[in-house]
Amino acid sequence: MPKPSKRYLETAQMFRDLVHDCIVTSQKHANIPAPTGSHFFASTLFTLLCSRSVSLLKFIPLSISKNLIKEPWDYGTIAVLTRALLEVRLAFFYLGAEAVTPEEWDCRWNILCLHDCTARKRLFEVLPSTDDESPNQVEGFTLQAQELGERLAANSYFAALSPGQQRRYLNGGEPYLSSLEDIALRSGTAIGHFKMFYRLLSAQVHALPFSFFRMDEGDRGRGEYSEVEEGHIELCLSFACHLLASSRDEMNAKFADSAA
Repeated sequence: MPKPSKRYLETAQMFRDLVHDCIVTSQKHANIPAPTGSHFFASTLFTLLCSRSVSLLKFIPLSISKNLIKEPWDYGTIAVLTRALLEVRLAFFYLGAEAVTPEEWDCRWNILCLHDCTARKRLFEVLPSTDDESPNQVEGFTLQAQELGERLAANSYFAALSPGQQRRYLNGGEPYLSSLEDIALRSGTAIGHFKMFYRLLSAQVHALPFSFFRMDEGDRGRGEYSEVEEGHIELCLSFACHLLASSRDEMNAKFADSAA
């Protein structure tokens, strides 16, 4: 039976070590009162980052045992979890790690709240009509959205945006003030790398043709070892290591004073 390459094994071990480091970091900063909303959500999102990383770790061949027969080589699943990790990483940086003024942070926070409120309202709008709670929930979220719009209107950072931008955010469909590309760039990921990984990983999330065409050419998609499966998994793990290392360092810097 073919054996994984040395490079793959080293990358898998590096990811495993980083997951351990992040868990230790999370535990080190546990039970510290959050002085700001930014600190609170840095802690919350970093915890989620650790949880997603542990899930990813469990799907890595050779991460738990050395029995290749029981461990599927499934790049598709690892790609889905890696994209989830990427998006949590961007949310962590945007809401918890990036240094911004209180007014801008409040603007970011309320836009996220409005997006969440709008998403929940739209969910209840499409629930079966037999659900007696749906109309009440929709009405409640409609009132909450109005309140959030008023909060944003009173925010000086939001008021400085163009009328077109304001209308777009008040619609509730945009969660971030910046594009994911811009957030990635500010967080230390080159735009070219972000675009490549996001498109590659998204193809697996949505089961687009790119994810299953030409499977026979690379002898992949069967759950068995192949050089293509190994190479794609190693690529995901290498990118995940970058995401975790950056987040760990930012988390330590964020709570340095509080921990002391």
